[in-house]
Amino acid sequence: MSDLDKDTLFKNLECQLEQLWTQFQLGTLSKGDVVSLFLISCNDLFPTPNWLVWSPTRQHSAQNIESSFYPKKHPLWAQHPFFKKVPIDSSLGLIMNQSLFKKETLRSSRGLVHIFNQPETVNILDYIPTPRELLKMQSEGMRCVTLLRSKNWYAHTFDHRRNLRDFVIHDLEHIWQMFAHPTMTKQQIQFSKKLHEMTENGQFDFLINDPQHVAEFNYIISDMNTHPAHMYATLKSLILRQKIQSQEILTPLMSFIPEDYLVL
Repeated sequence: MSDLDKDTLFKNLECQLEQLWTQFQLGTLSKGDVVSLFLISCNDLFPTPNWLVWSPTRQHSAQNIESSFYPKKHPLWAQHPFFKKVPIDSSLGLIMNQSLFKKETLRSSRGLVHIFNQPETVNILDYIPTPRELLKMQSEGMRCVTLLRSKNWYAHTFDHRRNLRDFVIHDLEHIWQMFAHPTMTKQQIQFSKKLHEMTENGQFDFLINDPQHVAEFNYIISDMNTHPAHMYATLKSLILRQKIQSQEILTPLMSFIPEDYLVL
């Protein structure tokens, strides 16, 4: 692709993503709708054959779907190749419930459907939150999806060599990890509440102010929303390696870990 063609693509995409964000802000697109259309739009930047596939026999969730957007009735989207075979009376939420990010994990497809099912548990942002902001969200029973619209991000490489589309997919995987299993969701929230309280009270400042270990601490509090026992064990390992504080500092967190998972 020539620089001129790329510049044209970037400008057109930036305009389209801005329109999607405006529609979302006005309430004409649901949270699930705007994330879905953002991803479909971004695939024009990183074209992958059969990256997203629809099947009328697939169903990720039997729960209620919050979606009022009908792609086949919209002049801009009716001719899009992805929507070519879908019924005209299918909402975008129903379509995505029957779709699969074929080149990605199943978790990302189900994470997206969760946004249609329980939008109140997901924040849609247009900036990258800090690790401590993410920890606070988790403590409140929330995760987020970040939709970056500026063309300055289109050629950006994120952590683990992710492009802009894959960056959003990664957010969806975290949503699945947070909400796939209700019992673990409750445990994650309780653990995150205590971890957030301790962090804000300065009890982990010895890690936050340590240039060699702050990145790993930030990863634990924001990018490891998994079983609390795993988070606890990883944090314990970090503290033992850092050798400034005793592992006793983690005692307040132990009560939030089921006894059969407790790491002594």
